[in-house]
Amino acid sequence: MYVQVVKEDQLRRGLVFAGTERGAFVSFDDGDHWQPLQRNLPVTSVRDFVVYGNDLIVATHGRGFWVMDDISALRQVSDQVLQADAGSSGLRTPSTSFRATTTAHRSSATSRRRRTARRRGSRLLSQSSGADDVGDPRRYGENAAEMAR
Repeated sequence: MYVQVVKEDQLRRGLVFAGTERGAFVSFDDGDHWQPLQRNLPVTSVRDFVVYGNDLIVATHGRGFWVMDDISALRQVSDQVLQADAGSSGLRTPSTSFRATTTAHRSSATSRRRRTARRRGSRLLSQSSGADDVGDPRRYGENAAEMAR
């Protein structure tokens, strides 16, 4: 198996990524021991790595780019974690996250009814007016009797 690329993380010493003809691999101890880093990456030739902020960007041959978001968990792996059982490996510190919300607008159904009423040349009455009869003077004014005929 041919190795195409080897890159070390700039923020954590000893964290090394390798790309081969068959996928991606990671080492936490300066390349002494390697583990596969396939995740959802298909088995393909890995040609280059770029660490951009907290993301690992992988350039593959014939498949485009693959981005592993937030590799801060990989950066926190220590010798104690590697030698411990998988169930007792402990918790990692999560990265800072932000929540964005939007302001709710008026009911779109009411706005739609108003626009439709304006196009038809009539005005929209609120439901509290009780004007549901065609000849109701509250809806058409004084000429309601003539309009009902």
